[in-house]
Amino acid sequence: EALEKKGFEVVMTRRDDSFLTLDARSDFAKKQQAGIFLSIHHNASENKKANGIETYSLPPGGIAATHNTIKKIPDALPGNRFDNENINLNHLIHSHLIKQLGSFDRGSKFARYKVLVNAPCPAVLIEAGFISSQQEEIEINTEERQKKCAAAIAEALCEWFKKTDD
Repeated sequence: EALEKKGFEVVMTRRDDSFLTLDARSDFAKKQQAGIFLSIHHNASENKKANGIETYSLPPGGIAATHNTIKKIPDALPGNRFDNENINLNHLIHSHLIKQLGSFDRGSKFARYKVLVNAPCPAVLIEAGFISSQQEEIEINTEERQKKCAAAIAEALCEWFKKTDD
């Protein structure tokens, strides 16, 4: 709703908790000719004190991922044709989320997540807090927090499109 109120056309891969493969998510974005791909999640950790916001984009060509849990993936691979847009969008969304939510800043990071690698457009994966943290899970489940998160993302996209339209 926050994006639609700002004039964006929003197409969701799903509106419930059903499963959709990573390839199907990217294929859907291609079919829809998406201009932006956002993958929004809530994190979990065995460390129940872990909290905060982190955002990910694909590392640009020749740059190592800051988050590489799969050791078979080489550190420095090619990026994609959206390298600059991915980084700028990641930074804008991350900074707006931190400012709006006042959450712990876990950083704007690079990862080779399949949905980012296969995205047909600039893409960012958002981890909007930890459901494994009892305190943060309570906050995440409030309508106020969800609206603040959505507003931050919408503001970041408005700013990004103004910058890219110049």
